[in-house]
Amino acid sequence: MRAFSGCQAAGFFGTEGCRSGKDFERSPLIACSKAAFTLLEVMAAMAVMAAALAAALSLQSQAVGIASEARFTTTAALLAQKKMSEMEAMGQVNSDSGDFGEDFPGYRWTVTVADAAAGLPFEGSYHLKRVDLHVSWGDGTMGYDLRAYLFSAGKR
Repeated sequence: MRAFSGCQAAGFFGTEGCRSGKDFERSPLIACSKAAFTLLEVMAAMAVMAAALAAALSLQSQAVGIASEARFTTTAALLAQKKMSEMEAMGQVNSDSGDFGEDFPGYRWTVTVADAAAGLPFEGSYHLKRVDLHVSWGDGTMGYDLRAYLFSAGKR
């Protein structure tokens, strides 16, 4: 049976950087200093990897939030235009609120109508109305506002 040196017994074959004999018996952890990473090197590499992973996860989370906000803004703008067109087509604009039904669950709207022509000097200016339409989703943290000025032919 053949006897192995300290490095060979530890699984490292070759002689570079290997200590043998009494050095290996006293300190087996540093017997093969060129054949392994130190604990400090491994910890530094793990810290760099952890920082890179944390940054990547943060970017992913931010991207999901931005995509969600963009989807809400696009949908809310289209719903607000649709609601405003419905009110114009009916010819009567009143303050009201509601939702968009089962097609758009969680989306709500609120309309506020005010007299926009207060103080204007010409006859018939009382027919000009300022219509503010607010579309919100969920708990109301996200909202979209649309303002229009409409001429209402109704009585004062």
